[in-house]
Amino acid sequence: LGHGHFIPEWRFKWAMDKGKTDSRFCSLLLRTMYKDHELVDRSVTGRPCRRNIKHGDVGRKPLTPTKVEAVRVGFSHYMKGKKSTVSDEERLDLVKTNLSNFLSEKN
Repeated sequence: LGHGHFIPEWRFKWAMDKGKTDSRFCSLLLRTMYKDHELVDRSVTGRPCRRNIKHGDVGRKPLTPTKVEAVRVGFSHYMKGKKSTVSDEERLDLVKTNLSNFLSEKN
């Protein structure tokens, strides 16, 4: 995938087949790189929620930036096979948002 992160080819193809939407593919790919217990109480950037800063929120442990970039690289391969009406640049820009939404549902 990139940045020294590898997953078995069959797992990548599995994610490509099962990922019917961009967000689903991103979440499946992230799950191949992290175990479920490692995703608990994580966020994409590690920054605290702006709404909770006044209550002393310090944020959650961030995802490894190289793994986030590896998901982005994997997603760029996914986009080649799954065309959309949205431009490729816009879809790539939404990778972190898709991961953030997935982690919000997980926590």
